[in-house]
Amino acid sequence: MIEISAVSKTYNTRSGDVVALDDVSMTVRPGEFVSLVGPSGCGKSTLLRMISGLEGITSGRIERTEEMVNSTIGMVFQSAALMPWRRLLDNVLLPVQLKGRIPESKREHARELLTIAGLAGFENKYPFELSGGMQQRVSICRALINDPDILLMDEPFGALDALTRDDMSALLLSIWEKSHKTVIFVTHSIEEAVLLSDTVYVMSARPGRISRRFDVDIPRPRLADVKYSQEFAELAHRIRDQITQDGDVAAARHSG
Repeated sequence: MIEISAVSKTYNTRSGDVVALDDVSMTVRPGEFVSLVGPSGCGKSTLLRMISGLEGITSGRIERTEEMVNSTIGMVFQSAALMPWRRLLDNVLLPVQLKGRIPESKREHARELLTIAGLAGFENKYPFELSGGMQQRVSICRALINDPDILLMDEPFGALDALTRDDMSALLLSIWEKSHKTVIFVTHSIEEAVLLSDTVYVMSARPGRISRRFDVDIPRPRLADVKYSQEFAELAHRIRDQITQDGDVAAARHSG
């Protein structure tokens, strides 16, 4: 598992120190799908970058147990960030190329991933020839090309329209249910978090803290119409109430 213990992050700015995260603790089990939700600026993306190693920790620790210490990480950002001069297949294969020679088995795997993502026949297209949703599918394929054990996703569907977002959620669910990779997923959408996750952590306004953990006990596999069930609606409502309550507490603290 990934154990996050009393982690804090402070940025030194010209106007003084800014505490982005304060005393964050959480646990992620192998194969678990975890979502982080909370208001803008609460440090969700900062925490994800700290888990990946892209951001330093001011205090506390992030550890992997022996079972996961050698696990690899794939990352998907809100922007697809594809290389515009590379065809789709070459974009997917970029992480492999950075390590050296590209084996034919990896080329075949890249084609398989594109097929799973509904992009068979688009291998030789350039990013500008695709919609935003299709580009983000390529980004997910690129993150999966080296078969990482842990997948970190920073609002990957945030810039997409509602229908495309639903399609991408269904794709991610399909991939996860086949591979059961460990996923940590940042989103502003409560419904998206409940649909996808085993566990949802709610973060409070800055300085970000874990205010509550919610276990999602809705049976899998989950289809989109589960969102119309009473169980789904009640859990989404409880998470929304927690975020609202955190906001009221933060407002009272600042006004005081």
